[in-house]
Amino acid sequence: MEKTTRNIDAFITEAGDYIENRVELFKLKLADKTSDVASTTASGLVVGIMALLFITLISIGLSLWLGELTGKSYYGFLIVGGFYALLAAIIYAGRGKLLKEPVSNIILKSIFK
Repeated sequence: MEKTTRNIDAFITEAGDYIENRVELFKLKLADKTSDVASTTASGLVVGIMALLFITLISIGLSLWLGELTGKSYYGFLIVGGFYALLAAIIYAGRGKLLKEPVSNIILKSIFK
């Protein structure tokens, strides 16, 4: 009977240690995934800001050049603005395939990596 009691006590102790280790492993995995998602988001944000600055400067230059060609500077800005409006309409029409799915896939890949 005493041997059975010792075995039960040992089992309970080992089960407690196992649960503590599993909780600690879960915490470490969660911290790893969180830091991975945060670093991916931060680097994407920096690249996005740089791309936005690049596109803005190119757009201004193109607008001024087109305005010079047409004789009125605001024509160049209207042409470039119209191009961006058309581009926005195309992206809006295909936003599920062009934006939602790729972004979801990137996030899921990052989480389940």
